[in-house]
Amino acid sequence: MPHCVIEYTNNLSAEVDINNMVDVAFETIVQAGLFNQTAIKARAISYDHYKSGLSKDDYIHITIRILPGRTPKQKSTLSALMLGNIGAITPNTTSISIEIVDLDGDCYEKRVLE
Repeated sequence: MPHCVIEYTNNLSAEVDINNMVDVAFETIVQAGLFNQTAIKARAISYDHYKSGLSKDDYIHITIRILPGRTPKQKSTLSALMLGNIGAITPNTTSISIEIVDLDGDCYEKRVLE
C-alpha cells in the first residue's frame, strides 16, 4: 500500500512518456516519506473514449488509495507534491487532478506469495 492509479486520455501518449509518468508518480510517493517503498504500487490506464465537460480536452486523474492512519495535512502534502511533480512533466495537459482515498482497513484484504 499505497496503490497509485493514473488515468489519462489516450491522446497524451503522443506527447507524454507514460512510463516516465509512472516513475515520477512512484518516486513522488517515496519522496513524501509516508510509506515503505517496497509496498508502493503505481500503474497507468489510458482511455480511448472520454468526455470532459463539453469538450474532448485531455486530462490526467491520479487516485492514491491508502490505508487509514495519515493526517489530513499529510494527505494534502502528498496531493500537492504529486500535482507539482506530474504537472512539471506534463506542462501542456489541460487538466490534472489528484485524489487521496482512505481504504476501509477492516475489509481490505491482500495476498502476497513469497
